[in-house]
Amino acid sequence: MMTTTPKRARPRQSASKERTTAAVPHLSVAERIARGKAARAEVPRSSHAMFVPSPARADPVDLLERQATTRVPELVPIRYGRMLVNDFDETLPGPWEWDVKRLAVSMLIAARDNGYQTKDEDRIVLDTVARYRTAMAEFASMSDLDVWYARLEIESLVQELAPRFKQKTVQHTERALAKARTKDSMTAFSKLTESVNGDVRIVDQSPLIVPIEQLAPGQERDEMFEALHQLLRGYRQTLEFDRRVLLEQFRLAACPRPWRRRLT
Repeated sequence: MMTTTPKRARPRQSASKERTTAAVPHLSVAERIARGKAARAEVPRSSHAMFVPSPARADPVDLLERQATTRVPELVPIRYGRMLVNDFDETLPGPWEWDVKRLAVSMLIAARDNGYQTKDEDRIVLDTVARYRTAMAEFASMSDLDVWYARLEIESLVQELAPRFKQKTVQHTERALAKARTKDSMTAFSKLTESVNGDVRIVDQSPLIVPIEQLAPGQERDEMFEALHQLLRGYRQTLEFDRRVLLEQFRLAACPRPWRRRLT
């Protein structure tokens, strides 16, 4: 008696494998320049000075008031105050030119805050966007790798521009840079934490930074910590092996209320 084994159907490839990967276009410098000029003809620079809000756009003040009902009450005034000095670059996807406009506005605010006259404020803003334009032109003439590794050393920049400013201004800038260099993670750690019986604890700085112990003592705190452990275990599984090994050398010792999330 002869038996035959039925042929197995070949597994169907996934749609992603069946699709042909599109080739990445590599435009020449001349083609990129032409593409940029075509975009400029369609959207001239002067059009960026206009802002016509959508009729369906929510009233900003009304929106903030409605959001305030879902936030920690004592943090709401702090949120409003920080809106005067902070930006919103991580809160909503948007076109890249918003960053350029925000750069110009930031320079204007900095000029006003430092007491510059109106004519000087205008010059500072115009010089800023002009340098942005020339920098883009310089990057366009560089190779991809050179652009990738391009960086700006603040020390050399201060040295280059120092002759154009008063000595007092230069000294103030150098002091500000020296102070900024001291603001690393270990400095922040020493200010935000304290040692209690050999364990690290978050320093209570209510209402901005509130240790979990202040919010949920006893069993509720233990339940919150267990939930945090579960989150960390899930996050650990998403890491590359070497980073996962490094993370596993640490343990969760303390946690504050996530005030940054509640402010945004």
